[in-house]
Formats: sequence, C-alpha cells, structure tokens
Amino acid sequence: MMRKGLTRRKRPVSVEVPLNITEMFEEFMLVKKGEGLAKRTIKEHYNNFGYFKTYIEKEISADEMTIELFVRWITYMIEEMNYTPAFNIRVRTMRAFLRYCYEDKAWIHEPIHKSFKPIRAPIDVVEAFTVEEYRRLVAAIDDETYVGFRTKVMTFVLLDTMVRVCELVDIKRQNVDFKTMSIRLEAADT
Repeated sequence: MMRKGLTRRKRPVSVEVPLNITEMFEEFMLVKKGEGLAKRTIKEHYNNFGYFKTYIEKEISADEMTIELFVRWITYMIEEMNYTPAFNIRVRTMRAFLRYCYEDKAWIHEPIHKSFKPIRAPIDVVEAFTVEEYRRLVAAIDDETYVGFRTKVMTFVLLDTMVRVCELVDIKRQNVDFKTMSIRLEAADT
C-alpha cells in the first residue's frame, strides 16, 4: 500500500554506449593480465595495438572494424613500410584481440580474425656452431677480467641451456640452485 502523494520511481533504463577501439582493447588487456601473461607479452600487445592505432589515426567504433580495414593495414605494412614477415607478431596479437571482440564480447558481428592470417614466411635455416667454432668463441673471451669472466659464464649458460638472452638477463638469485646445479625459470618471466 502506498501513501498518498508518493509515487514509485521508475528504474533508470541503462543505455549501452558503444565502446571505441581503445576501450575495447583495454577490456581485452584486463582479461589478458588476469590470465597471468608475462609482462613482456603484455607489453607486446600494447606495442602492437599502438602500431595499429598509428595506422588508423583515429578512434573507431566496432562497426568500423572491418576485414577490409585489417587487410589494408597488413598490405600497408608489407608494401609501404617494407616490413618482413617478422611483423606477423603484430598480426597475431591483433587477431587475438579481434577474436575476443567477436567470440567473448560480441562487440563485432563478423569473425574478422578468421579472414586474415599471418603472411607466409620463408623458414630460416639457422646453422649451429661447429665444435671448432664453439671452441674458438670461448677461447676468444679473456676471463682474467670481471667483464670477460661474466661474458664467459653467460656464454656457457646460453649454450648449455638454450635460454633466450632476455631470459638470461632476467634470472634472479633465487632462480639458481647451486646444490642441484640447476636454473629454474619462472613461467611468468619466459
């Protein structure tokens, strides 16, 4: 029973304001950070999105995110910027973002991520050191100085473990176990 003179208030109707591409990307990155991706991977996502934003030169809505736009972007990188297939990391990170926009949020209504793929790249053949080259490399380091000794240790660790240089630089004291003579890399850092 309502008292006289009082009226019921209507609930405010929520109006969904469409997000621009940067706002969509920020929501995507919240999810990626929550998945525990490595800091370096998170940084790459931001860098690659920045390259795309530089190309489009403005904020766009979901309706403006079309396959044609992304194909033109790839063509621009190949033909105008003369990028090699190494730019495929940019394509992969943008495809992950577009997949999220389509499959997880339904912000876009066509599966753009399925319509373009990383470009074909020739397979690089990397020749391993011969035993003689390895010996010459190690012998060339003057381990009588601190810098030389450090360089020799780093060279042995790189060659013995096949760890990436950036991972080697990020190794902390707690990652090294001198009792078992092992190095343990954290998944978040690799």
